[in-house]
Amino acid sequence: MGKAPAGEYNSRRNASWSYNSRTSTNGGLPITPIRGARSGTVIPERFSTGVVLPHPGWHNPKMANRYRISADTNIYFTTSTLVWWTPVFISSKTCDILCDSLNFCREKKDLRVHGYVIMPTHFHAILSTEDSTDLSSVLRDLKRHTSQALVEYFENSEWQLPLRAFERAARGLPDGRKHKVWEESFHPKGLFTPDVFGQKLEYIHSNPVRKGLVSEASHWIYSSARFYETGEEGPVTVDWVEM
Repeated sequence: MGKAPAGEYNSRRNASWSYNSRTSTNGGLPITPIRGARSGTVIPERFSTGVVLPHPGWHNPKMANRYRISADTNIYFTTSTLVWWTPVFISSKTCDILCDSLNFCREKKDLRVHGYVIMPTHFHAILSTEDSTDLSSVLRDLKRHTSQALVEYFENSEWQLPLRAFERAARGLPDGRKHKVWEESFHPKGLFTPDVFGQKLEYIHSNPVRKGLVSEASHWIYSSARFYETGEEGPVTVDWVEM
C-alpha cells in the first residue's frame, strides 16, 4: 500500500486547518493521542490528509442539506449498504474485494480514507477527495467495480444466497442489469468541525462492539480502529487529519 502524497492545503471559507498527508508504516504513531471526551476511543491530537475543515466558529448547514455534497466541506461521513441488507462481508475474500477497491481509489482516483469499518451488510467511511475530484463519481466507480467482483465471486461459490438477492433486487431495472449489489445512495453527511469528525470516527469504530461482534474496537480487522489506537496499518491505508 502506498503512502498518501504529502501536501499542504488551504481551506475554503477562511478555514484555519491544513493538512500534511502521512501514513505510519512501522507501527509507530508519530502523533500524540488524546482520549475522546465521550469514551475511551483514542483520537489523535494531530490528524492528517487532504481535508479542508472550516473554522470551528462556522455553523453547520440546515438539516435539509445534510445528505448532499456541499461546497462548504470536502470531508464526509458515508454509509453504503448492500441490497436487502444481505450479509456479504463475512469472509476475508469478500472483505478483501472491498478493501482492494478502496486502496485502488486512493492510489488512482484521489480518494482519501480517514476512517472506515466494514460490517457484514454495509460499510461506513469518512472520506474526502482532492479539490477537483467528485466524491460521488469515485464511489459510483467503486460500487460498479465491487459489484462485478462480488457477482463473479458468488457465481463460483457454493453459497448462492447473495447472488439470488442481487438478482431479485435487479428485477425491473430500466438498464436491464441482471444483478444489483448496492443501494444507490451513500448518504453523505458533511463534517464541518473537528469535534464532529471525532464523534463520527468514534461511531464508526464502535460499530462491531455495539453489534456484539468483538469486545474491543481494535479487535475488528476490517476497521481503522487499530490504526488510530496503535498506528498499525490494516487492510486499507488510512489518511489521518491534521488539526
